[in-house]
Amino acid sequence: MKAALLRISRSTPALIALFLVLTLGAFATSYVISNSQKAGAGPVCTGRCVALYADKATPDTLVVTPGEYVQFNSADGKNHSLSVGGGGDEHSHSGSFSSGTFKSDEGWRVQFKEEGSFLFHDHLNPKLNVLVVVYTPGKTYKVE
Repeated sequence: MKAALLRISRSTPALIALFLVLTLGAFATSYVISNSQKAGAGPVCTGRCVALYADKATPDTLVVTPGEYVQFNSADGKNHSLSVGGGGDEHSHSGSFSSGTFKSDEGWRVQFKEEGSFLFHDHLNPKLNVLVVVYTPGKTYKVE
């Protein structure tokens, strides 16, 4: 069986996100996330930002390139504790990665170094999920 090749362009981020979620999901267990850090009181976000609420995140899906930072901020005045893996009734983890609890006046900043799809859930707010898809623009991805 031959694999199809798809050339991804910068002009279709929604298609890229869907494509990567469907085809790169297997890579979620081999992620490299580094330089995670808590942001101080009253965090100001100058890059890619996610506002966390008790039952949702805004935005709930981000598409970034390797090396980019994403900052998660409490927007509801509550504590949050993020881990990679699905939340809810199917609660799972794709590794030992966790933010630890960060307070309502703190944020948490993460650098994504390798491609893949990373589904985060919040241990303290089970309805909250965030998907971060990391891809390299212009790269040819193999679909099997």
